[in-house]
Amino acid sequence: MTSPISDECWIRAGISDSDTSVRASSQHDDFPARLSDVLQSNGVEFIFIRRAVTEPWLDVMEKRLDYLKAGVKVVVILDPKTKSASVFRPTDRQEMLEADQTLTIPDVLPGFALVVGKLFE
Repeated sequence: MTSPISDECWIRAGISDSDTSVRASSQHDDFPARLSDVLQSNGVEFIFIRRAVTEPWLDVMEKRLDYLKAGVKVVVILDPKTKSASVFRPTDRQEMLEADQTLTIPDVLPGFALVVGKLFE
């Protein structure tokens, strides 16, 4: 069974196909600026990242940092292995949510509430 949220769900949320190479080109020095331009021009305020089971946490944390540096207000990392969500904001500490807890992000999605475990069904 596949997860309802892909690793690069922000692409499906409205960024055109011509911009999909931005994430893949992170090795280039201008990556943070290019990512920032793409995200800001599309009004992206939050990102969901689904961690692959084999993906090292260091790689996921790099993505998180790239997004926050680019101006994203909230980054949510979903970990299918632990069925948990980690919520990151530029000025707050990491918020860890277990499968039975409710994910809310009122600063960017007022009224949104979802039990974390539902993201892995």
